[in-house]
Amino acid sequence: MRFLFLLLICVVFAGQMLGGEYTQRQHDLMKRCIQLAYQAKARGNYPFAALLVRDDRVVLVAESTVNTSYDPTAHSVVNLIKIASRKMNWSELRHCTVYCSAEPCPLCASAIYWAGIPTLVYGCPATLLQKKSGETFYIPVRELLGRGTRKTEVIGPVMEDFAAYSHEDFWR
Repeated sequence: MRFLFLLLICVVFAGQMLGGEYTQRQHDLMKRCIQLAYQAKARGNYPFAALLVRDDRVVLVAESTVNTSYDPTAHSVVNLIKIASRKMNWSELRHCTVYCSAEPCPLCASAIYWAGIPTLVYGCPATLLQKKSGETFYIPVRELLGRGTRKTEVIGPVMEDFAAYSHEDFWR
């Protein structure tokens, strides 16, 4: 009986850690994405990263290079889609999922939409990021992508606290 009680506690705790709304694989992929955001930060860039996933396999990764490339549009998702457009058949993107360490900005959300990527999974919500950064240009990604004629599934925030922590001490 004691064993069953402990097992139940572990299952409930695991469900809370995972948010109950996403899978263990999505959790693992988001963890990798957030680790890449830390790498971007260590290289002197904004702490953002993105993964392109197909059939639960990472096919491409990218990070923000805004500072090191001196390009204000070199966001992680834009970089990812540019790499994908050079390395993949355009139609393959319609079978992929993009993972973002943070909720995509309007530029990145638009790139996801126009690339035809049907699913987005994100970490740190823009509302939390907005408080940390002081940025005032914010449109919720669900609202923005919801205005398109093509459906884009949005999953997130995933691992919100871990994702948000990558932005600590950056926006000062």
